[in-house]
Amino acid sequence: MMSPKTRRILGIVLVTAAILGWLLSLSGLIAIWAVRPSLTDTLVSNVKVIKGTLEFATTGLEVTQKSLGAIGSSLETLQATVQKTADTVESTTPFFDSLINITDQNLPKTVDGLKSSLATAQQGAKVIDDALRKVTSLPIIGSLLSEQGYNPSTPLDKGLSNVADGINTLDETFQGMTDSLSNTRDNVQAVQISISDMAANLGEINANLREADKVIQQYQDAAQSVLVFLNKWENRLPELITLIAIVLSVFFIWIAATQLGLFLQGWQYYRNQ
Repeated sequence: MMSPKTRRILGIVLVTAAILGWLLSLSGLIAIWAVRPSLTDTLVSNVKVIKGTLEFATTGLEVTQKSLGAIGSSLETLQATVQKTADTVESTTPFFDSLINITDQNLPKTVDGLKSSLATAQQGAKVIDDALRKVTSLPIIGSLLSEQGYNPSTPLDKGLSNVADGINTLDETFQGMTDSLSNTRDNVQAVQISISDMAANLGEINANLREADKVIQQYQDAAQSVLVFLNKWENRLPELITLIAIVLSVFFIWIAATQLGLFLQGWQYYRNQ
């Protein structure tokens, strides 16, 4: 058995705890319904700001996507043009190969044949030239053939020798032409490789643009999903906050109700000393 003094103290403690519970519940109820309007306005305002930001971002993404599409189309056209140029330049290589073959093989062989013919002709011309000199040196025959005899300023074999000397210089000319054509062909091939590399780089850039376009589309889809969600809950947000306030109010009322038994028990201890 508790002493009357102990029962009195316990009663005071229980009554005080019950009163504090009621004050806490009342404060919670007041705070909930006092904060609800401003909280609702703040949340709705924030939702509108988020919606505006997403709509602005979506518009910017659409503009960017259109720009990337236009750039991609231009790059495809440029790539096709560059590749066609590379193919055209590449097609000139066989032409240079043919010219090099002519200057390095065909023409030298023809000149060699011509040299051989001239050498043979030169030998025959010398024989003929010597024979004509001897014939025209005879008194009777020479007077019949020519008053001055056979004495040309340039003997026939000498003239053919001069022609052969001139032809000999063609070898160096052909070699120079071959070297020049070879250098030109190499330069053309280098240009063709550079143009082909440029076309390949343009293709890679275009591929990267397509990947960027896919990423932008994914961002747009995500933004649209969030906008749909916000549009759905924007008008329901006040109702949702009110519902939460009601639930919390019921909770605080339940706490206050539980304090009633505590208060009555404490009051009984206090009264029955």
